[in-house]
Amino acid sequence: MIAPPAPPAPYPARGSGRFAWPHQALPMTADCALLARAGVAEVTITGALDLRDPAALDALRFVRDCVAVGITAGWTVADAGAVDPNELTHLCPPDAFPGHEQLLAAWHDFAFGVLYWRQGPGFAIVRDVRPAWESAYYTLECDGTLECFERLRTPTPIATLPEREREAYPSLREARLVLEIEGVALTLPYRIHKWPIPFLSV
Repeated sequence: MIAPPAPPAPYPARGSGRFAWPHQALPMTADCALLARAGVAEVTITGALDLRDPAALDALRFVRDCVAVGITAGWTVADAGAVDPNELTHLCPPDAFPGHEQLLAAWHDFAFGVLYWRQGPGFAIVRDVRPAWESAYYTLECDGTLECFERLRTPTPIATLPEREREAYPSLREARLVLEIEGVALTLPYRIHKWPIPFLSV
């Protein structure tokens, strides 16, 4: 007698993680990829972000790096400071962003691939389709611009940039590709690891 086929194995449970920032260090970029490979699908930053404080840039860096590898990040803002939330709409929407409730409601239509970059040989391309502005496409070259963009992938004081990169910094800020809080800056686009679907933003 032929035995009936075994039932399919159940899908694995979606792994999750919680990080008690700022009391707990957040995983770095390479570690986010390891979390994704380990099956972590959701993470939560338990401390609310004060966007008047440049220390909050590392939490935004973590959210950015999670989005890049397909991890949903839960976060919340306690004080928006002078930050324009439109610059952050490529990230998972926060649970709260004081003073910007109307924008936050629209933000929940978040889609992957809104602001990303790809590496080329000696250059990088950035695609920006954040809804607040016209779509834009940038090519960053090794004239100080690409070097500055890459250095700021982790929060860095602008005053410590090499002169060539410091001269290139205003063009990145004007294009809203970096976020600055109290003299510290962070690159906003995430490095893409898979194509957005649909492919309209590629």
